[in-house]
Amino acid sequence: MPSKSVVRRLTIQAPPGSDKAIKAGCLCPVMDNAHGRGAWGTWDKPNSEKVFWINGDCPLHGNIKETKDES
Repeated sequence: MPSKSVVRRLTIQAPPGSDKAIKAGCLCPVMDNAHGRGAWGTWDKPNSEKVFWINGDCPLHGNIKETKDES
């Protein structure tokens, strides 16, 4: 099994579950993502450290290309 982790890079212009994203058609969980602030208590972290639940069928966030983290 490869030791490289898969990282999803996400532009936080309309975070998953936020009002702005929902109005644009987001299907990601609202409550689980604290209304766009981040899941698992990450709302007070910098954007690069936030975690979100993503619905694979979401037209805004679901089709993100995965990149390999080389670190």
